[in-house]
Amino acid sequence: FMAGPAGWVAEHVGWESFWAFTILSALPGMLLLWVLWRKGYVVQSIRQSASLDDSKLKEPLGPIRIIGFVLGLVGLVGVLLSQQLGAEPMWLYGSLASFVIGTALAWKRTALV
Repeated sequence: FMAGPAGWVAEHVGWESFWAFTILSALPGMLLLWVLWRKGYVVQSIRQSASLDDSKLKEPLGPIRIIGFVLGLVGLVGVLLSQQLGAEPMWLYGSLASFVIGTALAWKRTALV
């Protein structure tokens, strides 16, 4: 139901603001999915277990990796928007630092914990 008015909204608020809004509006849904998965409402029986090798499955995402993903996303949005909005260089450097730290946290949890 949001696909129809998306073009009109993007035209009136600008592409940068629309893009930032869509990213921010997706975060609660991703957080809710993670919470439901952690509480066991998303079960493993949904997968096609016959075609998967359980020994090759990765560990579930922990809170440190989630924080890393969020920091990386905030940093990426900050870098892209700071150049479009002509912000001070301090915002660009802060966004780059957030992106690098978030990426490091999200990349390998076992090496940083």
